Amino acid sequence: FAYWLSLWVSRPLRQLSHLMEEVSRGNLDVHFVEEPLGFEINLLGRIFNNTLANLLENIQHAEDERVKKEMYQRELAIARQVQE
Repeated sequence: FAYWLSLWVSRPLRQLSHLMEEVSRGNLDVHFVEEPLGFEINLLGRIFNNTLANLLENIQHAEDERVKKEMYQRELAIARQVQE
C-alpha cells in the first residue's frame, strides 16, 4: 500500500518533470494538469503553465515586432528609391 501511495503522490512531480523535458526539446504545446493529490506540486505546475504562457506571448510579440521591422525596412528602401 505504501508503495502504491508513493507512486500516486509522486505522479504530479513526474508529470511536471516530463513537461519540462518536453519544453527543453522545443515542444511548447504542453501544459500541466493538476492532480488531486498534487499538493505543492500543483502550485509549481500552475507557475509552470503561467511561465509557458508568458513565454509564448513574448515569442509572439517578438515575431510581430520582427514583421513590423521588416515592413519598415521595405518601406524605407522604397522611399530611398523614390528619392534617387
